[in-house]
Amino acid sequence: MQGAKMSLGTRIMVGKNQHWENFVDGAGGDFHGKFCRWDPKSCDLLIETHLLRSYHVHGQGSDRFVHQNNKIFFDDERGTVERGPWDMTRDISSTECGIIHPRVGSGESGTTFIVSSGAARATAWAVHNVVKPDFLLSPGVVPLGKGYAGQGFMIEMMMKHASDVKLSVGYVYDDIEGDLQHVTFNREDSSGWPSPFWGDDKSMLSISAQDVNGALGLKEVVSATGCGHQIEIPVKSGSDALLQELKIVDIKFDGHLSSLEQANTAIFKLPDGLIVLVPRSIPFGHAWSAAYLFRPSDAEIVHSLETRYTASGAFDCFRHVEFVL
Repeated sequence: MQGAKMSLGTRIMVGKNQHWENFVDGAGGDFHGKFCRWDPKSCDLLIETHLLRSYHVHGQGSDRFVHQNNKIFFDDERGTVERGPWDMTRDISSTECGIIHPRVGSGESGTTFIVSSGAARATAWAVHNVVKPDFLLSPGVVPLGKGYAGQGFMIEMMMKHASDVKLSVGYVYDDIEGDLQHVTFNREDSSGWPSPFWGDDKSMLSISAQDVNGALGLKEVVSATGCGHQIEIPVKSGSDALLQELKIVDIKFDGHLSSLEQANTAIFKLPDGLIVLVPRSIPFGHAWSAAYLFRPSDAEIVHSLETRYTASGAFDCFRHVEFVL
């Protein structure tokens, strides 16, 4: 993180109950989305479709549960395909490591966790251990339960922009050599559809690190100050997650990202002010990270979200930092 200065603030432990409260407090709404999937080698668009993800909270107090139902609206003979419904409760779905989605199943393969609340609610779904699988002894691979066949490694980072706009970015790696297979971007809106906020562009372009600020529409930056949080999830159950306040003073908006320090990083410019930074293949045996930068069209801010793994393959942390322009 050359050029970046980071200070740490309040540290709190986040247990099973707090994970659940964070999840339930921001779960409600019917979010229509434009889902796109690209080939990272050619940048060709592979899939574009209309999704509807509905989340509704029922019950009171400790008896609250989240009911989710998804619909995919295809333009061909498949028509409308429903996925779900799923019900999530505190006792069944919430753990010290975050929220287990019923579609993924129980265990320690991966969970959802929220790092920041409020208007810029930042969330990640991540595998807890990313190691090269030994198919005879321990596959160590999480089934991809979110629209993919087979097995592999997946990271998804999501955030809200105000109360009705959300975005999620996913990275999918194969289970043989850890090569990047897909990049996905889902632009969601609960205020109406077509969305009054999101555009209709479906292009993904490969750019260089020197082009990041320009792609975000930023001029030369002398310094920038960002505030946010990072969360460290225990790989083994039995201890709570650690939530840490962050303050970063940087000579540029992306200088704090470890994603730019690793070899073989792909950088993609996606529609609507999004920059994706992700390794082209998982460097097994070395620390690595995946990130994105988002500059919304209606606010003078840049959001930075990054998920990090250690050299052993264990989940390190997920962080969200907001820079005010």
